[in-house]
Amino acid sequence: MILRLLTGAGLLPLALMTATAQAAAPAPGEISLHIETTATAVPDTAFVIIRITGQGPTREEARAALDAPRAEMNRALGELGVAEKDRIKLPETVEVSMVESVEAVAIIPDADCGARKCKSRKGQEPMVAPPRSVFDANEEWQITMHQPQGMARLSAIEGENLRVTPVEGAGTFYSDPAKARDEAVAKAFADAREEADRYARALGYKVVRIERVSNAKPALNMPDIIGTFAMLDKRAAREAFFQQGTMAVGVAIDFVIAPK
Repeated sequence: MILRLLTGAGLLPLALMTATAQAAAPAPGEISLHIETTATAVPDTAFVIIRITGQGPTREEARAALDAPRAEMNRALGELGVAEKDRIKLPETVEVSMVESVEAVAIIPDADCGARKCKSRKGQEPMVAPPRSVFDANEEWQITMHQPQGMARLSAIEGENLRVTPVEGAGTFYSDPAKARDEAVAKAFADAREEADRYARALGYKVVRIERVSNAKPALNMPDIIGTFAMLDKRAAREAFFQQGTMAVGVAIDFVIAPK
């Protein structure tokens, strides 16, 4: 069976279409130039969990201790342009724990040494006091970030009572995957043309046409390898979290260059 393609003039055999698509032989002085490039599209939306904590001798004081880190969180989110609707408060928890108190007490010299040669103890020694109750308040917020590149800035606000944690699993995604891929493909083509122009200029040539285009497997380069090892560090892994799931496309193009 012969496959036929619909053209403006009607149906043409596939074999004929293939024959007419063959590239013309290079003219004298023309050179073929093969270029491969890779472009990426980083997810534009991500989820983050921000956890704030507070302590106090009572439940009320523990909850009140959340006010300062919450204010700091909201200040940072406001600077990053995170809207109120993208900040969802999760259920609050208050836990009670028992903490041992250690106090220093004076040691009375031992005066009843008698005829024995002994030294009186002086100074202070620690004594464990009865345990006391401490209340721990915890508050979590689910944050939707439409600018994932702000993770490094958001991490800068972390402190003793405030932690930023990427959501486990599929925490990043594209609001429009098709559009993201189209942009990555367009970027790959533009980079390939720029690279071809660079090689042509070095030879005193110019790009005259394109002979062949195909998709190519994205190359693993040295920055990618270094980034993989950097992910072993927890801090780097947290800040690089939003690169996970990055869409990468590759393109291979055969240009023809000729003397100017």
